[in-house]
Amino acid sequence: MDGSILIVLLLVSYSIYKIFRYGDPLKTEENAKVPKQYYKAYRTYLQSAEWEELRDIRFMIDDYMCLRCGTTSRLQCHHTNYSGIETMTFFLSQLETVCHSCHTKIHQRKLPMKL
Repeated sequence: MDGSILIVLLLVSYSIYKIFRYGDPLKTEENAKVPKQYYKAYRTYLQSAEWEELRDIRFMIDDYMCLRCGTTSRLQCHHTNYSGIETMTFFLSQLETVCHSCHTKIHQRKLPMKL
């Protein structure tokens, strides 16, 4: 079995396990913001290997394409909600691939671009 497929299967299995263990997070409004008390920990989490793997799996699932406009450039991963932020436990179902332009529109403010 191809190594990248195995990684995807393992991480999807882990996400399913977390859903059964902790419950699937409820969708909230798209413009939800990181609660102030978690902002510093969240910014640190975004630099972690765990986040990078989760983000890359979301990109693969979404065929490396913005789900809003279809572009394949300047992609970012958008959290549709921040359920689980207390423990930095996030699910693939909370994420979507968007381009920088659409991500900015979602939040209606300028966001830093991560290359």
